[in-house]
Amino acid sequence: MIGKPHNMFRAFVVVIPLCAAIVCSSFAQDGYGVGQPYPNHNPAAGFLPPYENSTANQSGVQAPGHQSAINRLPPGAPYYPPLPPAVPQYDSRSATPTVTIRQLPNTPPLPHTPGVAELNTSSDAAELAHQAVDGASSWFSPTEWIQPVEWEGSIEVGINAAAGNSESLSMTTGFDLKRTTDLYEMATDLKYAKISNSGVETQHNALYNASIERFYGDTPWTTFGKLFLEYDEFKAFDMRIALNGGIGYKLWETDVSKFVTRFGAGVSHEIDGPDDSWVPEALFGADYEWQMTERQKFVAKFDYFPEWANFRDYRFVSNVGWEVQLDCDPNLSLKLNITDRYDSTPNGLQPNDINYSLLLIWKL
Repeated sequence: MIGKPHNMFRAFVVVIPLCAAIVCSSFAQDGYGVGQPYPNHNPAAGFLPPYENSTANQSGVQAPGHQSAINRLPPGAPYYPPLPPAVPQYDSRSATPTVTIRQLPNTPPLPHTPGVAELNTSSDAAELAHQAVDGASSWFSPTEWIQPVEWEGSIEVGINAAAGNSESLSMTTGFDLKRTTDLYEMATDLKYAKISNSGVETQHNALYNASIERFYGDTPWTTFGKLFLEYDEFKAFDMRIALNGGIGYKLWETDVSKFVTRFGAGVSHEIDGPDDSWVPEALFGADYEWQMTERQKFVAKFDYFPEWANFRDYRFVSNVGWEVQLDCDPNLSLKLNITDRYDSTPNGLQPNDINYSLLLIWKL
């Protein structure tokens, strides 16, 4: 009985070192040595997917050399952790242990990320930071969502006053805006005039126009829509509204001049006037622009509105202006303007109203 334990002890002393030697030799054949660090994972082998956040890999159990591999990565680069040690698996039919490693699907190659070595100058780093800020600003800046609309226009003012033996005040003001694209031209303008003499008002009116014109490539044909509002305290009505639409044709357009004709139809309505009905009208019009010199420009507009039922009843509106740019400021100009409004049915008043004005224009 005493000899059996001694025999078993001798067997364990011989078998255990033999098994340890077999396992260690098997590890060495696969690249694992006793006391050697685990080899770094090769991304091309595709054993493990990358970790996008390298700081998350710094927690938990780490293999030797793991921390230094993280520190060598450029900022933002994905990190591939080292493989875990191989687990020996025994074949039941053999006493020799074998080692197998489970391979995971191939991972995509590392994206190109500029490293520290590539940023040789501070300008490279500044350019990368500038691109990152520009890309991020488009997501939260409202000015990147809605681009500003480009308009061109001007504001005009003319005042004449007197005091003493006689008192008078003459004021004319207005504005105009226009936006032109490859497909459309939108324009709007307002003219306001008021004249008083010795406290008695002799003129008070306002004229508003709005139009949109549609272009069709390189062809001279266009289509348009127009709105006209007329307010005058010395007319038989309080306000006149006119709506028109039709087609236009460019007779010519060069760098110094342009001549456009139009034809259309519409209706007009006089609010609180003797005739409160909507009157169908035709429209014949023309626009002419001439850049006389670098500092001088001539503009003329004519619109003829006959009634469809009787062409003898008509309205005629014309506007002629001569503009001279001042030397002191390219945005300041002087403009001599004449506006004529003729109505063949004045309802007992004068059919013609003519306004003369000398204006100072400030271009926007």
